[in-house]
Amino acid sequence: MLAKVLMATLTAALAFVIARQLKQRSDNAKAHVDTRRTRSRDHVVTLREDPETGIFRPSDED
Repeated sequence: MLAKVLMATLTAALAFVIARQLKQRSDNAKAHVDTRRTRSRDHVVTLREDPETGIFRPSDED
């Protein structure tokens, strides 16, 4: 009887530790993702298609 109680307690404690670590890793993974756009539009290039070749090239709208 004592062995069953000890085993159940140990199993519950182990499950708690594992669940806590999984939650911590999940929170850490979310912290690394930055969905906000922090850069300016300076790096955006507008492309135009060359009608003769069909190749897209940067437009000269500076």
